[in-house]
Amino acid sequence: MSLLPSAAIYHSPMKSKRTLVTVVAMLALLWLVYRLLGHGSEWRGISWRGLWHTALAMRGWMLLLALGLSYLSYVLRGLRWQWLMPPGGRYGVILKGTLIGFTGVAFLGRPGEPIRPYYIARGQRSPFAAQMTIWVMERMLDMGTVGLLAGLALWLSPSVSALMRRQGEMQALHHAGQLLLGFLAVVLALLALLYRMGTRWRHRLERPAGRGGFQRRLALWVGQLSEGVQGGLAYPARMAAALACSLAVWLSIVWSTQALVLAYPGMLPHFSLAQTILLVGFVSAGSLLQLPAVGGGMQIATLLALTKVFGAPAAPAASIALLLWLLSFYAIAPWGLYFASREGLSWRRTERAALEAETAPTR
Repeated sequence: MSLLPSAAIYHSPMKSKRTLVTVVAMLALLWLVYRLLGHGSEWRGISWRGLWHTALAMRGWMLLLALGLSYLSYVLRGLRWQWLMPPGGRYGVILKGTLIGFTGVAFLGRPGEPIRPYYIARGQRSPFAAQMTIWVMERMLDMGTVGLLAGLALWLSPSVSALMRRQGEMQALHHAGQLLLGFLAVVLALLALLYRMGTRWRHRLERPAGRGGFQRRLALWVGQLSEGVQGGLAYPARMAAALACSLAVWLSIVWSTQALVLAYPGMLPHFSLAQTILLVGFVSAGSLLQLPAVGGGMQIATLLALTKVFGAPAAPAASIALLLWLLSFYAIAPWGLYFASREGLSWRRTERAALEAETAPTR
């Protein structure tokens, strides 16, 4: 997920540019899939009937387990948001905002991101900027947790090492793990600098007259991240609980993904937890490029990882790519739509209100 505020994409010139970039990137990804997969003999015999029979052969109880673990991740996300807030946050409002917000992302794409902090700010009667600060901190925790888990899996896991050894990529494996862990160390150092100098940096970015939109948003992001770090360190026990929740969020996502893979009997029968973490890393990278209600990047990344990295057969890999996309983005939608309809929310009006709150001056 993008860390910078997404308000600028609503301005028509920027929106057109981003739409063009997304379409070009999607075409490039489709070309990559064609080059890597289209010439393989295992793909020539695939048909819609074959995909249907593959889906029918899966273990239903494992699919239900994957769904339940996916739902658990949203419950934990709500808890993490509550721990990132000062004491007094109401969990019921936060959980409803989480369900409605992720449903907005599913149908509107990344422009729906501000819906969740806007809903929570309205329900808690707190400033929208304070909830956006928590949103930025949440993105940082997501990136840090996925990077930590993937780095440890790449560097230390025997099952991942055996997989890479078979492919002759052992040295690259250790380098990738070390780079990820080194990147996390750099991020921690930057957070420490933001804690001490974030306010000063924000003022410097805001000072020049006639500053552009990007510089203004960068100043806002730096200020929000600095405030989030300072607020977290003001309540160290709450920050520790938020860190534990972040780990629990991503472990529930990892176990959900593992259950989905193991639901296909005989495909990858010994798919380990560390290998699942590696797959989730690929999926997370692919989810950065998503078209509203269509997806794209996530399905392609899942397909490539399962077939080219883990050696899964093509038909079940294609089925998993589709199911994982539906599970990650749309399984929560019935709950979000239910709560939104109970409160008479209009998605477009809420989206516009969130945009106006996001772009409103903070001073």
